[in-house]
Amino acid sequence: MFGGGIEEGESPEDAVKREAAEELGYELTTPRLFTVCRIPEQGGEVVLNVFVQRYDGAVLTLGEGQAMGWFRLEATKDLLMADYDRAILSLLAEELNANAEDFRS
Repeated sequence: MFGGGIEEGESPEDAVKREAAEELGYELTTPRLFTVCRIPEQGGEVVLNVFVQRYDGAVLTLGEGQAMGWFRLEATKDLLMADYDRAILSLLAEELNANAEDFRS
């Protein structure tokens, strides 16, 4: 999972496209909003707009961050990540299993 902020005047979809390009060197063409999570934080909240898109196999290049890799869901339990990211991955896995045909295009 990668992430970043929405810049002034930018839609969440524009932001995810920009962040994918900056962080992974990957061009998102048809991101679909999967869920919006609101996380309470220090007297306010952080809003996470989670998008999905079928990966086309293009080479990914780490542009920001410390590392990247591909993991099966069960392998993520040992990774250092926020609890809400872990919950999002579980929701996504459930959705993919229940509606696999919808995510093939």
